[in-house]
Amino acid sequence: MPVKLRTPASILFLLITVTTIAAAQSAHRERLQTPFQTLTLQEWVGRRLIFLPMSQELRVNGYQAFGVQEDEGAGQRQYDALVGKVGTVTSVTGDKYPQVTLRLSDGATVAGKIYAEMLDGVGPADDIDSARARYRGATLWTRSDPFVIANVKNDSSMTALEQETELKVIDVTAGAGSEQPVRFIVRTPGGSEGYVDVHMSNTNVAGDLQKSNGFHDTFLDVSPKTIRQWPAEIRKAIDDRRVLVGMSAAQVHMALGEPDGVYAVAGKPNRLLWVYAGGVSVQVEGEKVVALGE
Repeated sequence: MPVKLRTPASILFLLITVTTIAAAQSAHRERLQTPFQTLTLQEWVGRRLIFLPMSQELRVNGYQAFGVQEDEGAGQRQYDALVGKVGTVTSVTGDKYPQVTLRLSDGATVAGKIYAEMLDGVGPADDIDSARARYRGATLWTRSDPFVIANVKNDSSMTALEQETELKVIDVTAGAGSEQPVRFIVRTPGGSEGYVDVHMSNTNVAGDLQKSNGFHDTFLDVSPKTIRQWPAEIRKAIDDRRVLVGMSAAQVHMALGEPDGVYAVAGKPNRLLWVYAGGVSVQVEGEKVVALGE
């Protein structure tokens, strides 16, 4: 099978860094710390990463980005020792394949290397915690049709739901992959429970995986009844992944997802600049879009 080559992670994060920093420096803006903000690689230092659970068939391989000895059972032993543990990033070194060093809560140190734009097997713990604080107990709706949830007790058992099905969020935990590190455990109107894994930000998500399985690509957190009352031009812009002046913050989230960077605007204390990878930016004031670009 041919291997698809990807841009090294250092280049991906450099592109995001250049875009967001250039926007900030051009107008002397201050970058704000907000939930679900995409972190550049060097911004990982001091942040927490969690070792994510794997499917049963992959556990025997262990967390390969963190090195596994080639003796029988080593991968499973490493997995059992690390799954669910949270480590604080103490350093990021190297260019081609950056090495990320973590200090675990018990004082132990582990180091992993980024290949194919991700430090495979871990996810940002802050995204999980923030998603749990915001959405546990909330109501969400399915955005796509069909919408598939996995059975909580049996991963191989799936349930297909129709678009705009109402779901109750039972809990938010760690998902099973770095590209989808946040798991929403939900209950359907019929009373069955299942889960869906998503990413809340583009932190540690490879470039070609950022365009799918995002929270706002997967769920609606605004009632479909409310959405149907919006003007047709707003609904079309959301479907086209565009932003219009006058949109609400919720409508921007539905169109573009969470911003990769949020900046305070000098001289305008109530205005924020939302910057997205690729150079798209919008100015938000009072939960409304007041301008596009810088």
